[in-house]
Amino acid sequence: MDDFGAKHIMRNETQEETANNDKTHTAKAKHKKMKPNEPGGRTKKTVYHWGNVEVLRWLRKYEQYHNLYSQMFEEHDLSGRALVRLNPVRMEKMGITNPDHRVDLLERILRLRLKHEQNELKIIQSSQQQASS
Repeated sequence: MDDFGAKHIMRNETQEETANNDKTHTAKAKHKKMKPNEPGGRTKKTVYHWGNVEVLRWLRKYEQYHNLYSQMFEEHDLSGRALVRLNPVRMEKMGITNPDHRVDLLERILRLRLKHEQNELKIIQSSQQQASS
């Protein structure tokens, strides 16, 4: 391949990279401008879509439990879906032996689940109102 051919290929590759970078930058800029819960906007993950990182972030709010059980939650790679399905027996098998801690954690998990389900309901109602308008 002669110098002209090599330069032409390199120029095309550079132009493609620039175009791809521009598209990515534009998409990121649009993403930042969108508000949560707007159509096409960024919304928070529901608890059912959380990974272990989000579960541990949630547990961090409750310092006592975080100190006692974060390693356990991490070792079990507890996802949000698994978190909301916990029950006293599963908690005990995981190593949460204190019955008061199990009851309190289950109550907090129930509140979390209800909060996320209320948000889902609001989104559904909002979508229905927009569709009927």
